[in-house]
Amino acid sequence: MKMLEDAFSYANQLGARQGAGAVYLHAHHPDILRFLDTKRENADEKIRIKTLSLGVVIPDITFHLAKENAQMALFSPYDVERVYGKPFADIAISEHYDELVADERIRKKYLNARDFFQRLAEIQFESGYPYIMYEDTVNRANPIAGRHKYE
Repeated sequence: MKMLEDAFSYANQLGARQGAGAVYLHAHHPDILRFLDTKRENADEKIRIKTLSLGVVIPDITFHLAKENAQMALFSPYDVERVYGKPFADIAISEHYDELVADERIRKKYLNARDFFQRLAEIQFESGYPYIMYEDTVNRANPIAGRHKYE
């Protein structure tokens, strides 16, 4: 992430303004908590991201799990791609969540969904980040549905 931050700052606008960019990570990625912690005010300088904007992609299933006070599974992207033959970002988590959880070939970590949203809210209060993309809502409203999926 530090390399991305440096790359965006290098691509400035003729010296008038620093380059800018946003990096999004899926809520069900196993590194999501470390990703969010890079925006904490008291984060170690080795991991703290100061100028790069962060965002989280959240599918509907995450809200259902929080409503039920259930554990949410964080899936290994490597295993998902190896088993399903397509990148983690191309899998509709809300549609395939139960199947992914039941699949023993995919490594998982678990986190309470409400604790995830609490952590997200705390970091947003501290830093104003991350941006949030509601994956399923965006794809339902997609004017070119069927030809392009936002992830």
